[in-house]
Amino acid sequence: MKRQDVHKAAAMLMSVVLACALVPAVPAQAQPTAADAADAADASAAETAADGGADGADAPAAAVPDVESPLVVADEQTVATVAEAAPSSTAGSYDTAIADANRYQLVIVVRFAGDTTGDGDTGLNAADPSVLQLTGRRLVERLNGFTDSPFLEPTLYSYVKDVSDGACRLRSIIPQADEDFRIRYLTLPRAREGYAYAVNVAEDALAAFNRAYPDFDGRSLDGDGDGYADNVLIVPEVNGSAPVIDSPLWPHKADYTGAGRIGAEGRAVRVGTYTMVDTSHGVSTGTIVHETIHAFGAKDLYRAGAKTEDAANRPVGVWDIMAEHAGSRLMRPLAITRQDCGWTKLEETGGGSVTLFAPGSGKRQAVKFKTDLNASEYFVAEFRQASDAAGGAAGLDMSVEGLPSTIGGSGLVVYRVNPVMKDAGNGNKGPKDYVYIFRPGETGAPRGDGAGDLRHAQLSVSGRATFGVADMAAGLADGAITYSDGQNSGIVVSVTEQSDDAITFKLEMPDVTAHDLWKSAVDGKGATALTESGFSDTSLVKAADGALYQVCSRLQSGTRGAGATVYRYDGSSWSSLGSLGNGYGNFSGAVYRNELYVAGVRYGATTTIGLWRWSGRAWKEVATVVAAANKPVLGVAGGALYLFADGSGSGAQLYRLTGSSLTPAGRRWGSGAIAGAHLFDVGGQPAVMAGNFNSDRTELWTLANGVWKVARVHSGFAQTVAGYQDGKHSFALTVTQDGALRLIDLAGTSGSGFGEKYSPSPLALPKAYTASLTLGGDRLYVALAEAGSQIARVFEASVGNRAFWQQVGANVVSPSTAIDVGTIGDAVFVASTATPDDVPMLLQRGSVGPGAIVPAPPLPSEPAKPAPAPTPAPKPTPAPAPKPTPKPAPSTPAPAPSAPTPAPKPSSSAKAKPAPKPRATAFTKMKGGRRAITLRWKKQTKSVTGYQIRYSTSRKFTKKTTRTRWVKSAKKTSLTVKKLKAKKTYYVKVRTYKKIGAKYYYSKWSKVKKVKTK
Repeated sequence: MKRQDVHKAAAMLMSVVLACALVPAVPAQAQPTAADAADAADASAAETAADGGADGADAPAAAVPDVESPLVVADEQTVATVAEAAPSSTAGSYDTAIADANRYQLVIVVRFAGDTTGDGDTGLNAADPSVLQLTGRRLVERLNGFTDSPFLEPTLYSYVKDVSDGACRLRSIIPQADEDFRIRYLTLPRAREGYAYAVNVAEDALAAFNRAYPDFDGRSLDGDGDGYADNVLIVPEVNGSAPVIDSPLWPHKADYTGAGRIGAEGRAVRVGTYTMVDTSHGVSTGTIVHETIHAFGAKDLYRAGAKTEDAANRPVGVWDIMAEHAGSRLMRPLAITRQDCGWTKLEETGGGSVTLFAPGSGKRQAVKFKTDLNASEYFVAEFRQASDAAGGAAGLDMSVEGLPSTIGGSGLVVYRVNPVMKDAGNGNKGPKDYVYIFRPGETGAPRGDGAGDLRHAQLSVSGRATFGVADMAAGLADGAITYSDGQNSGIVVSVTEQSDDAITFKLEMPDVTAHDLWKSAVDGKGATALTESGFSDTSLVKAADGALYQVCSRLQSGTRGAGATVYRYDGSSWSSLGSLGNGYGNFSGAVYRNELYVAGVRYGATTTIGLWRWSGRAWKEVATVVAAANKPVLGVAGGALYLFADGSGSGAQLYRLTGSSLTPAGRRWGSGAIAGAHLFDVGGQPAVMAGNFNSDRTELWTLANGVWKVARVHSGFAQTVAGYQDGKHSFALTVTQDGALRLIDLAGTSGSGFGEKYSPSPLALPKAYTASLTLGGDRLYVALAEAGSQIARVFEASVGNRAFWQQVGANVVSPSTAIDVGTIGDAVFVASTATPDDVPMLLQRGSVGPGAIVPAPPLPSEPAKPAPAPTPAPKPTPAPAPKPTPKPAPSTPAPAPSAPTPAPKPSSSAKAKPAPKPRATAFTKMKGGRRAITLRWKKQTKSVTGYQIRYSTSRKFTKKTTRTRWVKSAKKTSLTVKKLKAKKTYYVKVRTYKKIGAKYYYSKWSKVKKVKTK
């Protein structure tokens, strides 16, 4: 039998039994599977929302479909077990008069043009419906019912109130239902086959409701006071013909970006999200619940492409309704899902004996814990209390042995949370899992096959009591509690006591020092100054006395920078140098004449680079210059401070600090795109090593007597260049587009830099997308973030034997989006950010040792100077308390420079070549709405990552009036911008961009168009 036929047959068997038990079940046609859900989510989100699905037409952008409902299939054993468990007494009845609601959703029941279902005793108004048919009474009870009867299944209201511990009490407002539960259908203007997109159904449903109920007070739907309806549930009548996957009516939740409102003039609210569950799927309470809690922030926890009948590919399975459900037998959401919905907050524990309590107790049900191995991923232990058949259909977390769609029993569930994948992977649909439950018998690594005995994942005193392996060499298949990259955390969890209402376990955390692990750099009290989130980049600068400055660039808003914060660490104490450069971003630093200088770039109609100096007490702005750069580069050569601006494709320029001015040094050079620049001192002259896209090679440009001389370093352009120099050594490290690393010994040349033929040494290290280099004693250290996995590692080699490299300690952190390396004494330090919006880190391996804070050695061209007195550290400034930092919207990529950077020219060779220049695009349609504009443009997918849109009230796009939006998918071809000025003309333009590594390359801007809001 085909997969769908198997599901239908099993569902029909189960439906008959459950019908006899007075427990409504899901009809065969209405039973979505995990495979259906995954496939639909992939197609709906990636194609229908962005491009319009199979026919290739562009879809409206007023809504972005989220996810579809997975469901566990029933088999013959399931049917038999349920038959035995069916209650034999009177089922009881529901009350629907909710009096304690604090959140609200509007329910709109619609039929299509030409359909008369609902007239008389048909459809939801059927006089003598079958047990499997949705009726007006059943719809109202599914949504708003509550009861003390153990024989009635949970409703949307009772489920959400229960799992949120009363925090969310959702009432569904159904103006179309009269006191006898008869439904007044609203008729849409088109036939069912006339709707290609769900958003069109939604918009026509909203319009039909406003016409039918012109005096409706939409403010009654705004429970949280944000000006939006808490949710809108649309119920299309399908007459028993269940929608198929990819069709507009398939159950889903969507973010609505159109201008539609609900309610009378002056009493209307906006529509932010809507859910759609047709009349066939509406028989299943589980489907309604699954879609509704999406609207509160829950993510899908099944993998894309998963099939319900498979024994594997299940990261979460029956332990969360966002992964699987069985129609009327509902599972509780995990604590992480409840946290995503705003209904709980996970507390953190550091180890030892921990007691958790049952759901509904009002006490702690779950805790999280983490190690220094990974700064972003963490683990959760959660107590789940199972109900049995005696509890009837109303019990959540039912456990019936032999029933695959129920949990294995009461106990402790341990799972991993990878916050990066929450939005980046849309829950568990990305390359890594957002949530993964550990279970016995798992196979595969590092992600795991999602196999093993997931149903019996719980730990208990009467069964399997321990999970985790202390041996750091163990992996997931060995029963270890691992990170998403396969690294064992070394954590061991053991249940020691258990009762009906509580469980106690012992949490054994790894000894970092015993396993050669990296640890956070802390002061004498074990504290770090790095506690604030919202940073996109971090780098290290060696202080004149040997300490380390950590320069942390804040996350940009669009193209506007948010400044930087700088910290100082001397191996035993932290101090904050405060913040600087608000409006600037992408900072770098250098020490010049024993003082720290920092430069940043401010994007806009005119791109400006600013330079600041730390006076010892405060930041002083030294100079500014109008110049374009992806990231300004600072360096010292010949006793002078230089700043290099790569020009963002318009020609690079070197500047020298002269007094309080940045003056051009040499002519502007290189009309093509320059990448990964680093400043060196070559024979007392400033030299810049960088990747040149036009020539597809890495070059060293040296300035002598005002004239630039160029030397070829190696073929293939470097996307990253790092360097280290002191009075004796001079090394450069390059990372080309294919991830290969090469080490260049600049001190081994004659020093002129003119026409030298360098001999770069390829390093047999993992492919990297970025890397850094430093020297400590006689050891060279390379820190890299691996291409693809973003695992940060450090490798070392002797200066005298650079052919042999070995890893330093364990993996540093994963993921890593920015990385730098430095030393203090015998200790090695790595600075990193785990995500583009995370807390920066400084991780340490080794002991600093006595006498580490000493004068820094001079550069090659500087004479030795008397040792300066150690620079006194500024008084420690308590780091500000961390504040929640909003994550970028899913459609917003990492911040990028605004000035256009030509892409590398195409190449037909088999070698890694620059990506072709992105093709330009143009607007195809524009529409003004109420304080909003909707833009559509021509799709370009060849060498295009996404689109950048600028809009302004000024024809000249002046800085103060211009805003920028990003669309990260090349397939998405529309955008709605809201919260604009009413009845105002906006000027708009669009261009494509291509992201390679951490760099962005742009097409030309489209012609400027204008559109007026209402």
